[in-house]
Amino acid sequence: MMANYVENSALERVLRVTLTAEDAEAGTGMQPPVVYLSDLAQELVTEGSAPELNDLTLERALMARLAAPPPTYPQWPVHYLVGCYVRASAELRGKDQALVKLLELAKELTVSYTALILTLQMFPQPAAAQSMGALQLMDGLQAGVGRGSSSTGAFTPGPAMPSTPEPRGGASPLPPAFLDDLAAHLVSQEQEESWTEILTLMANELIDRLSTVSLLADFQGPLVLLQAFLTSRAVVTGLLSLPLWGVAGGSSMNGRELEAKTLLGAAFGISGIPDIVVPGKQRMPNVVDELFPLGSDARPADIRSGVQTLQAASDQLHTALHSLVLNLLRGQDTKEGTLQWLTVAVQVNAERAKMHSDLKVASTDGFMINLTGTLVRLCLPFMGASSAKAWPKLNARYLSDPEARLPLSFDETRVAATGEEVRAWATEWADVSHSRDKAGAAGPSPSPTAPKYHFMCDAFFLMARCQGLGYAKCIENLRSLGRRVSDYENALTELEAHLAEFPGHPLVRSRITQYQRIIQLIKGSDAAYQALLLDPGLLGNILSFCRLMTTYMMRLASPAFAAGGALALPLVEGPPMEFRQLPEAWVESLADILILVAQTQRSASLAQGDMEDLMVFITFCLASPAYVRNPYLRGRLVEVLHALMPPNEDPGSGFNAPPRTQASHAEIAALFQAHPLVLDNMVKSLVQLYVDIEMTDRHNTFYEKFTTRYQIGEIMAYLWQLPQHQASWRGVAKEHPYIYVRFINMMINDSQFLLQEALETLPKVQEVERAMEDEAAWAALPDAERTEREEQLRTDRGRLKSDFYLASVCIQTMQYTAADEAVGSLYFDLQVRDRQARILNFFLKYLTLPSERRKLKLREPERYNWHPGRLVAQLASLHVSLFRRDAAAWVEACVADTDYLGNAPDIFEYLDQVLVRLGTLPAADLADLRSLAKRVDQARLEAEAEEQALDDIPPEFEDPVLGTLMRDPVKLPSGNVLDRATIMQHLLTDQRDPFSRVPMSEKDMEPMPELQAQIAAWLAEQRRARAAAAAAAEEKTDMEEG
Repeated sequence: MMANYVENSALERVLRVTLTAEDAEAGTGMQPPVVYLSDLAQELVTEGSAPELNDLTLERALMARLAAPPPTYPQWPVHYLVGCYVRASAELRGKDQALVKLLELAKELTVSYTALILTLQMFPQPAAAQSMGALQLMDGLQAGVGRGSSSTGAFTPGPAMPSTPEPRGGASPLPPAFLDDLAAHLVSQEQEESWTEILTLMANELIDRLSTVSLLADFQGPLVLLQAFLTSRAVVTGLLSLPLWGVAGGSSMNGRELEAKTLLGAAFGISGIPDIVVPGKQRMPNVVDELFPLGSDARPADIRSGVQTLQAASDQLHTALHSLVLNLLRGQDTKEGTLQWLTVAVQVNAERAKMHSDLKVASTDGFMINLTGTLVRLCLPFMGASSAKAWPKLNARYLSDPEARLPLSFDETRVAATGEEVRAWATEWADVSHSRDKAGAAGPSPSPTAPKYHFMCDAFFLMARCQGLGYAKCIENLRSLGRRVSDYENALTELEAHLAEFPGHPLVRSRITQYQRIIQLIKGSDAAYQALLLDPGLLGNILSFCRLMTTYMMRLASPAFAAGGALALPLVEGPPMEFRQLPEAWVESLADILILVAQTQRSASLAQGDMEDLMVFITFCLASPAYVRNPYLRGRLVEVLHALMPPNEDPGSGFNAPPRTQASHAEIAALFQAHPLVLDNMVKSLVQLYVDIEMTDRHNTFYEKFTTRYQIGEIMAYLWQLPQHQASWRGVAKEHPYIYVRFINMMINDSQFLLQEALETLPKVQEVERAMEDEAAWAALPDAERTEREEQLRTDRGRLKSDFYLASVCIQTMQYTAADEAVGSLYFDLQVRDRQARILNFFLKYLTLPSERRKLKLREPERYNWHPGRLVAQLASLHVSLFRRDAAAWVEACVADTDYLGNAPDIFEYLDQVLVRLGTLPAADLADLRSLAKRVDQARLEAEAEEQALDDIPPEFEDPVLGTLMRDPVKLPSGNVLDRATIMQHLLTDQRDPFSRVPMSEKDMEPMPELQAQIAAWLAEQRRARAAAAAAAEEKTDMEEG
């Protein structure tokens, strides 16, 4: 009798029903209320049974309760059954075996009848419940986790802000185990399709909720709901085989579809960056409208507040996403599926690696920032001080192994290998591994489920790839926003000028208003980008990962460094294939990140020691062209150095250092000034790169070449101010004269080209400026023509500014190095000496001759970086320095200039006049310059006289290229004979025989001493004949006078 009472009482508490009126009165006030099943009680009495709840009456009682729910407590049937399930689970604790069996039966029945209601609608339901169907289970999940908490703690949503809806129909908290049991029941009843339908409906509801919220919404609500949903093992295992997960059956989704149509994609898409591709489907609240409605025109305090709000929300989101992914990775059934999704999320965004990526198929920037933020957190356990445990796990073969989770395509550009070389290498070690596996077949075999690569390996290479496609691409897009703002501001300036001429023009006023709003929106987006990219937590983690990457790359490059020794440069051994096959994209993304850090003054985000490790890596890459073959890739690292370089602290030094955003940082300055690797390798590396970057097949070679050389020039100007670097500079000139002479030659070429281009552009600028001075005539031009000419004027002005500045950097570098005893001697190498004199006179012709100076006249020359007075003084100083170094040789070089000085022998005279008027050259320098001019005039007259006296040069003595007398003839591999100076000058820019086009170098030239002696004898004979003729003429004159 006691057992019957215990069972009856337990089931009354579980089902909230009773078969006795007394118990019904005792249950008054309970929620849900206890319902007296009088009809069932009467039936049992009629049947001769006691009105008690037990294993025989349990199902009948449940059906009776579902058939007649209490009108005073309108709880939907599904929610009632879930409540019964929860109460039965609670009753199970500490019960004897017989009662446990009964309670388990109760749980099974609640699940079974839930399935009947959801699939067959077996019992009456309110219309609202019937229309929701399986989504009632979502309300139950939500009731169990609550609505979540505010994501930012600082932003109060308005009434239109999307939120997590309240649970309906008296929803009971649904434990994830209920979903597991529901799935098991449906499968046991061969109703797998019904479970799939329920799962799909719930997942799509979650996707809808996640897809509407921005970082300013209460995104924690749907995220916590997602976490609870994925806690169910049956849910996750079921999802893994559905398109809603995004990896089943070789999914063909692109990046945007993965973000919009998968559960994790919708969660990772929560962002603060507006989607410019689908403007009508924005996440709300709109971050730009709420936090940065005025763009950069808002009050600084308002911008700071908006940035702090957005960064706080972003940090909370990344924490939540990391927790979600980490929980999935910890599950034995979910780890592989989660890794697959992360891999696919990176793979399908390969489109973002393109220069002009299709935004309609790539995931949004917000998605990629969140993916990067989550992956980098997965790497935290083996970053920083814990990196030592990662080294044995990071297998470089992963990148080229088709069996790896995320191998690189063989078409991917590598730092020092071709795709075919990588393919052959991968095939070779794959064959070796296969042979070893066969040889060891008799031994114990590894687990068939064991992964080929460690989780650390997967996480590292996923993050390395995502860093380029995600964070670095977002930096590029941020720069693009800046360019768009500039374009619109220029157009707005023109419209405002047009309105000033035609005040009543309604179309112009409308367009001005439109452009002002567009500029505000773009600036607001810019602020949102910067807030998210420069979030201290995210940026700090990414910089730590950069340090891990660079250390890993150097370990692959140098076995000694990997063994714990210091990195020694240059590396004497050839680059191992493990290093050679690394992708260039790693270095590109690193450069983008460090440039952003420098330009936004975020050096403080670097952890202790990060900057030193990064500087060592940059120095290693610059000093190792065999390891990083692409000169433009090394040029990106020069861009990093240029951005990090401390500002010029000596305004009177004469160096053209533009204003910098990077504040002077003691650690950075110390690395430039004292780090042994930097001191020993930086100057030589920069000189070598200046030369190497000349030849490449890049599509925008011209722009990149001169940009890199300009940055090299500024860095070298800074280094020259440091005595320790001057010593290194002299060492380069002494130990590597061939490289340095080529460097001088490239500076000569660049300066001449830039000035020539400026001279071609100047008349175009002057013409438009003169036309604009006549305001009436300018206003009378057709709008289209005026707009076109104004746009061309902006382009030409930008080109002039760049040309003048880059040319001045070249001249400046030659000026301070030519004055140095050790370095200046190389300016007298026969390959560059005469060209150096010619380029100086080329500049001076246009800067001093009155007829030419007028061509260089500009309004507001400072806006073009055009400082002719300073340039004249620099050129004069160069002449003086080289004249002091070797007066006879320099006079000879000047006389050899038949192009400029030869056609304008009064250049030095006008130069003297200009310098006296400017008063910028010291008196001693001016005196030496006058001495040079006098000796050049005298030597030029002598040279002209000798040239006129020479008979026709025998063909075998004549240089076939220049048509001049050879002084040091050499035979080339093609068999042709040239003067040594001619072929050496050719080899400075083209390492091939000019006749056969086969590769050659100086060592391939064969001296011809016999021919040289014949030339010398012929020249001596010519001089003797000239002297004899002169003597005879003088004797004849004396006799006639006598």
